[in-house]
Amino acid sequence: MKDWRKTYKMEMRVTLICFILLVLTGGMISSFYVVAKDALLTPEFAVKSYVMGFPLHYFWLIVLSWLGATVIGIVWALYMDKMERDIG
Repeated sequence: MKDWRKTYKMEMRVTLICFILLVLTGGMISSFYVVAKDALLTPEFAVKSYVMGFPLHYFWLIVLSWLGATVIGIVWALYMDKMERDIG
């Protein structure tokens, strides 16, 4: 059995990394679209830049946030379950 203190320290590190990844997928990546949309997209695309009534950058924020939270949450939960089994 591993030393439980090392396991708890690793658990805190993994949780911090997952939180940082959630911040990146939820807010930061979709912000790049907002910053670059005027420089990269043509005026014809600007007319089509709404999805279900939301501006496209809001839609990307919602989609990336939920997908990121789901995938990262699943990986985090599986890894934490393994660590708990190692402790007990």
